[in-house]
Amino acid sequence: MNLRRRDFMKTLAASALATIAHPPALALANRTSVSLSAPDRALRGAAITITLHVTHRGNNFIHFTNWVLLKADDQEIARWEFSAFNRPPSENFTLETTLEVQQTVQLVAEGNCNLHGSDGKAFHTITVTDS
Repeated sequence: MNLRRRDFMKTLAASALATIAHPPALALANRTSVSLSAPDRALRGAAITITLHVTHRGNNFIHFTNWVLLKADDQEIARWEFSAFNRPPSENFTLETTLEVQQTVQLVAEGNCNLHGSDGKAFHTITVTDS
């Protein structure tokens, strides 16, 4: 076997090992990311709509967002659970809930990929006023 062919075979073997160790589909995957949309200000007692925008590359029965949660002042107010056979509708999706605000509130949202974890928490503060 000449030197060129031996180098080619080594490169081919290394590429095959890399593909097995890190399949291309997983290489394109990422952590679940969440952003929040809600008003900055609200009247005391108002029911406000909170929208969570969830992004996650990869949405199949092996790799998916397995939960998304929303907290208001450290108390969980909404949680969405997903599984291999009850996955999110797509890689990018939105979730909505409402909250009646009585005082200024700090919102925290987070989502989790079953394989790669979370991209971090999203924060939003709603200032409550009387007029």
